[in-house]
Amino acid sequence: MRACIYETDADGVLVSACGDWDRFAGSNDAPQCRSERMVGKPLMDFIRHEGTQAVYQALIERACQSEAPLEFPFRCDAPDLIREMWMRMEAGEHGGVRFTSSVISERSRKKISLLDASIPHAKDELVHVCGWCKKIRTPEGWAELEDGVRRMGLFHCACVPRVSHGMCEQCCDTIAARFGLSA
Repeated sequence: MRACIYETDADGVLVSACGDWDRFAGSNDAPQCRSERMVGKPLMDFIRHEGTQAVYQALIERACQSEAPLEFPFRCDAPDLIREMWMRMEAGEHGGVRFTSSVISERSRKKISLLDASIPHAKDELVHVCGWCKKIRTPEGWAELEDGVRRMGLFHCACVPRVSHGMCEQCCDTIAARFGLSA
């Protein structure tokens, strides 16, 4: 099992990124997320959706105050991989949090252009993808990524919409219930 380990200080600034961090960023077509570009910057700079930021902030506060680590499953897909993962958050050495993200399983799939950073993305369109379960918001509601992309006709687009990673209501409620947070 591979792991990406990163730590923040008391101010939420990334102070280290190690393990398979850079290899993982490369497999996600995300060279902008290599460790040398992220260390020294606030973690919240990389979490755009306000609702997701609020959940992360509550989890970070809980991890700093708890003697036991917080652990939960999530997904982190690449354009051609479905990746089930496990997150562990615990108090870190610098007054912040140590995060360990481990790959539980990977499955290949047909490459999804929506997640491919190498193709052009429309500037004015935005598709919402849950950053935790990877469901996509369709006009009918949240759907598994492949199904949502098919329903919205995004498999063979020359120019796909930009992706906004947030958190679907179900994941938000699940995490809030698991750790006794207000959603």
